[in-house]
Amino acid sequence: MDSALGRSGKALIIDIHSYPRLTLAYELSKDAYRPEICIGTDEYHTPPLLTQKVIEIFRSRGFDAALNTPFSGSIVPEKHYRKDPRVSSIMVEIRRDFYMDERTSERRTDFCETQGKLLRALKKLGMIMA
Repeated sequence: MDSALGRSGKALIIDIHSYPRLTLAYELSKDAYRPEICIGTDEYHTPPLLTQKVIEIFRSRGFDAALNTPFSGSIVPEKHYRKDPRVSSIMVEIRRDFYMDERTSERRTDFCETQGKLLRALKKLGMIMA
C-alpha cells in the first residue's frame, strides 16, 4: 500500500472473494438477495464515482450485480483505515455457482468465458481509477 501511494499518490484495493448460492449459517440476513456479483463498499474508502463505475462495468458486461448484498464492506489495511482518503477500496464477491458446480467443485463448461468477462471487467475498473 505504501509503495503504491508513494508511486502515484493513490491506491485502489480490489478485494475479491466468492460466496455460495445458499445462505451460510453465520449470515444474519437469511433472505438477502444473492446476485452473481456482490459489490461491497465502505463509506469512507469507496467514493461514489467508484461505486457507480463498478456497477456500470459489471452490468454492461451482462452480470447480475448488486451493492452490499448479501455482504458489504471492503478491506483496508488498519494503518490507512478511515485515515487516508488516497486509499480507495471496493469488494467484488462472485457467487460460486456462476463459475462452478458447488457440489463437485468442478468448473462449469463456460468457466473460461466467465473468467475472461470477469478479468476484462476488473481490468476496466483498474484503468478507470488509474
